[in-house]
Amino acid sequence: MISLLVYFVVIVILLSFAYYVVGQLLPPPIQKFAFIVLALIGVIAVVWLLLSMVGGGPGLHFPLNR
Repeated sequence: MISLLVYFVVIVILLSFAYYVVGQLLPPPIQKFAFIVLALIGVIAVVWLLLSMVGGGPGLHFPLNR
């Protein structure tokens, strides 16, 4: 369960950094599209993380699922 929290915190930190970079470097018309893409990536990452916890998704395999 701790590993799930660690992975979630890492995802949040990376998406927060990407949000900051997009907000600072891209012009406003492109920012809208970039923020939508970041939100989509965040949702996919969290769903992938949760699916891998219950054994239904690819990627991470937590020791408790074996």
